Amino acid sequence: MKSANSLDNSKILDKYHKYETKRLKCKIPRQIKSRTKPQLANEIFRDLKDKATLPFKYIVADTIYGNSPEFIEAIESCIEKIYFVSIPSDTLCWLQRPITKIKEYKYRGKILSKRVTEKEPICVKTLAKSINDYFWYRRKVSEGTK
Repeated sequence: MKSANSLDNSKILDKYHKYETKRLKCKIPRQIKSRTKPQLANEIFRDLKDKATLPFKYIVADTIYGNSPEFIEAIESCIEKIYFVSIPSDTLCWLQRPITKIKEYKYRGKILSKRVTEKEPICVKTLAKSINDYFWYRRKVSEGTK
């Protein structure tokens, strides 16, 4: 069985070949394009999902992936997988889906409109501080994890 780090090394390696001299020196084909870490992870998850070969139940990722809607969408499409993804503490959210309305305004003589929310969002840090300590506890996913 392959480890998670060796699932598809060709996709991970291509992010390092931005510069033509390195590309030539390493004999990397031109058709391999640079992609961000979340783009690579997204592609790997979709490939594994299509093959039905995700060899694990939990997915854990840091903020670089938590900031990527495409990555979140990819892991949410993995049925029966549980994920924990870090997000910045200043991320804005609502506890319930916000009610929106159309607001009209004048800009350079034209009447324009935009969709606005009735309530302001709160930041995740504020939400976390408002939760009683009783509800915060450590989880151990498996041996050897932090």
